[in-house]
Amino acid sequence: MLVDYHVHPDYSLDAKDSIDAFCKRALEIGLDEICFTTHYDLDPVRKEKEGFVRVKGELVSFDSNWLDHYLADLKRARAIYEKFGLNIKYGIEVDYSKEVEDEIKRSLHGYSFDLILGAIHNLDHNAIHLEEEFPTYFEGKSSRELCEKYFQEVQNAVRSEIFDVIAHIDLYKKFGLEYYGENLLKDCVDLAEKTFDLMIEKNVGLEINTSCYRYGFDEAFPSEDLLRRWKERNPKILTIGSDAHNIQYLAKYVPKWINIAKKMGLKFCTFKERKVEQYF
Repeated sequence: MLVDYHVHPDYSLDAKDSIDAFCKRALEIGLDEICFTTHYDLDPVRKEKEGFVRVKGELVSFDSNWLDHYLADLKRARAIYEKFGLNIKYGIEVDYSKEVEDEIKRSLHGYSFDLILGAIHNLDHNAIHLEEEFPTYFEGKSSRELCEKYFQEVQNAVRSEIFDVIAHIDLYKKFGLEYYGENLLKDCVDLAEKTFDLMIEKNVGLEINTSCYRYGFDEAFPSEDLLRRWKERNPKILTIGSDAHNIQYLAKYVPKWINIAKKMGLKFCTFKERKVEQYF
């Protein structure tokens, strides 16, 4: 199978292509299944900057009924494109912080998804994945302090029981490797392993995210080293996604990492209504 379980249509502010455009591209490249995962960020401090989603070309607040429109668009697309053999899954990528955990639960209640991705992009309201913001948070902190804060939030996300899968689990390396050097990876290993143990206990899966190549890396999120440590725990849930924000990156490097993971003895899964549907 060829799937992409992390795709941002133009509902996300930083994406530009429509659900239809992605579906047409998916058929062109032979995707069997695509899961759309529009961003959802409820950080109150970042609300004026990022608290919006695009609906029919207009910016609307996350406080609106935008999820009704989003899911209706996915339902429409499913009716059109499944006739051509493309399975479409309803997903969302939620920026987690402990501060807004209860609000996340309330806002998602009553909506039906196939997959809910959890992600940590912000620490103390600073976006560590953005070039213009990461120095503000990294300055004055050791690499160990960064890792401890980051994985504390990931563990909180896992304990929240909101999420099916954790996305790009070593996102801190996007700018952290250049800032701190190779010591960053060593400082995070034991914290990542502890987090993996918790994920296995809570039946929360791991994502292989192939967007790293767009930032000059020659590996995915997570690294092969962390992926091997995940494999040692006999995991049951592993997904893969390109984190595409436009159609040119759809499923980019996905076949490569499917092969790498399978050589390690790992299996991938697909989701339906937030339960594992099949393995491949």
